This record gives sequence, C-alpha cells and structure tokens, in this order.
Amino acid sequence: MSTPDFSKLFGSSASSTQDWSDSNYLTGWGYLGQELPPYQLFDFLQKQNDTKMKWLYDNLVSNTAVTWDGNNFSCPALGINGLMAQNGYISFGKLFGGLILQWG
Repeated sequence: MSTPDFSKLFGSSASSTQDWSDSNYLTGWGYLGQELPPYQLFDFLQKQNDTKMKWLYDNLVSNTAVTWDGNNFSCPALGINGLMAQNGYISFGKLFGGLILQWG
C-alpha cells in the first residue's frame, strides 16, 4: 500500500468557504432543515477534513516511523531501538525510564 499524497487537499482550488457557527457545525447538515446543502459546502467540508488528516499525518504518523536496517530497528521520535535477532534487545529509551529488554 502506498502512502497517501497529503500534499493534495480536496477542493483546495475551490473558491467556496463557509463560516459555520459552533452550533451549526456540531449539528451537522441538520441545521439546514429540509433544504439540501449546496455542493460548495461539501467542497469546503472535505477540504477541512483533508487539512485535519494532513496535520495528523505530518505531526504524528510521519514522525513516528520505524526504520529498519537488517535486523536493527529504530523509532527516533519515541527513542526506541533494538536488534531483532537470537541474541537481541529492545531499548525503550527515556520514554519508558531507560528500560532495556535483552534475550539470547
């Protein structure tokens, strides 16, 4: 599975904007009653959702990637590294009080 392209935001070229009140935003489409929402509201909403997903990816997912080099692995953002072998270890770093598990 390939990594989604978070540089593309749905509707980013659309001119539609919306300034929902907190009440309307929390109510959802129901605030319109029986009236159908115009497509511009869908463009704006999806752009907002894509923006949130991009932020989550940029600030959480991409920063906690695990890299492998043979049997060695590391996750610098969490301070975790280790060697997955018959005689190996996992060092959990400062996040877990310097805990190191060894086996062999």
